Amino acid sequence: DNAGGVLNVVGEDGEEYQLGWSCLINAAGLGAKNIADKIQGTRSNDPPDIFYAKGSFFSLTGRTPFEHIIVPLGETLAGGGAFTLDNGGRGKFGPDLEWVDTIDYTVDPNKAAQFAAAISKYWKDIDVKRLQPDYSGIRPRSWGQNDPPGEWIIETPEAHGIPGLINLFGIETPGLTASLAISKYVADALMLERIL
Repeated sequence: DNAGGVLNVVGEDGEEYQLGWSCLINAAGLGAKNIADKIQGTRSNDPPDIFYAKGSFFSLTGRTPFEHIIVPLGETLAGGGAFTLDNGGRGKFGPDLEWVDTIDYTVDPNKAAQFAAAISKYWKDIDVKRLQPDYSGIRPRSWGQNDPPGEWIIETPEAHGIPGLINLFGIETPGLTASLAISKYVADALMLERIL
């Protein structure tokens, strides 16, 4: 049943397909806006803009000085000053906050000084030479660098005019992976349309 609409997709082999749907929950994180843009249907408005908030991590070489997680507030947190332990007991700091225009997971080794400055707010003996670039992630957000903090966007058919389509925009961890409230809200919206 294609009552909801059609989604154009390209398979791994490069072949193009059309997928018909009567109910579609678009919860693709960073890719949610891209998917919404590809849905054939008559939208009453454009999908909202999504902004990328990159967070890099640096691992700590040698002995770990803390046995617990440290999550500072404000500029210390945004500078990469949070401390966590992985399953192997290895210490790492981050994420920092860097607004970017493209998805790029490269960690800039020159950020070590920035991280050390943030960490030194509570650990005076940090040695920048012990910080090694590790990995990064990108958080989708509904607001940009110069905007006031925004909200997660759950776009229902009432908002865009396409029956059976729910778009989840700008929802970063742990929203899509851990929020039962979001899943209940989506299920309730589909029940109102008599989809579930």
